[in-house]
Amino acid sequence: MGFYWKNLIKLPSMLRQLRQGLRNQQAFTQALLQPYWQWPNPDESLKKSDLRRMQDYPLQFIVFFAEWWCMLKPRTLTPLERQRLTYYAAFLCLYDDFFDESPLSPEQLRCLVDIPEAFVPTSAKETLAKDLILRLYDCYSPGSAFKTVWDSFYQAQWQSKAQMAGSALSRAEILQISADKGGYALMLSYLLLEDLPQPGEMETCYALGAWFQFLDDVVDIDKDIRNGVRTFINTATDVGELEEGLARQGQLAFSCLRQLPYPLQEKEKVLFRFFIIGMSGWIHLRRLKKLQRRTLNRFLPHQYPPEDIRWVENRPSNIFWGIWNVARRSYG
Repeated sequence: MGFYWKNLIKLPSMLRQLRQGLRNQQAFTQALLQPYWQWPNPDESLKKSDLRRMQDYPLQFIVFFAEWWCMLKPRTLTPLERQRLTYYAAFLCLYDDFFDESPLSPEQLRCLVDIPEAFVPTSAKETLAKDLILRLYDCYSPGSAFKTVWDSFYQAQWQSKAQMAGSALSRAEILQISADKGGYALMLSYLLLEDLPQPGEMETCYALGAWFQFLDDVVDIDKDIRNGVRTFINTATDVGELEEGLARQGQLAFSCLRQLPYPLQEKEKVLFRFFIIGMSGWIHLRRLKKLQRRTLNRFLPHQYPPEDIRWVENRPSNIFWGIWNVARRSYG
């Protein structure tokens, strides 16, 4: 864990770089997706929140993954790759919604990705999604690897419909669905960057994507409870169970990354940046831990008022606790 503390002194400069990366990508996304803000919306199926989420989705796939992944090579992300990933992330934002709120059949959902030209949209939101996937395919020709991973991602998305309240899914099944959704989504991002997958890289991307999904579930716990979605996080009975699960997936992801055949110095740069992302989950777990103590160790997240478990990150004590735990528990 020595290299972690060695890099800790660089944290302020890395956070500045991260902030600049976010600003650059936000400007790129806004310019690329600007036409969609004037998209015809006669049925009002397209909400302003959808457009805002389309702006936010690329940040995770590009700033928190692709730009750092390119550091391993080392090389820079090309404008064409950035364009591909932006279209992909914006499309994924809408496609994910179709599994929960759309009357589309399984055949239609497959057609939208496999043969978008043949897909017949019935709403403004579906029309926009079709336009996004066509624009992605204009700048990227999906190969067999991409199609195979997309099939797996589709299956994970379909299975996630069973996560709604009242389902009979076990906690282990919920965990696997979350891991598959995040893992395959990041593997698809990787394939938009690399024409020929290298040994170990697909497995690493799956592990990182699963870890990202678990972090998202921690941060979104109040939203998932309001929407009646059962996740790995809000079905837990103890905060320690969450800590162990998050630490275990972080250790797996970082172990895979350390084994890749790239210079140690480049891997350390990327590892530390992922540690910064990992802070978000550990910071929020501190909030949940305080709630557990306040309720005499009865940890039933679905019984808490949403305002009690909403994401809180601006307390210095929480931030330092997050830094310590991501080093102590996730590095392994």
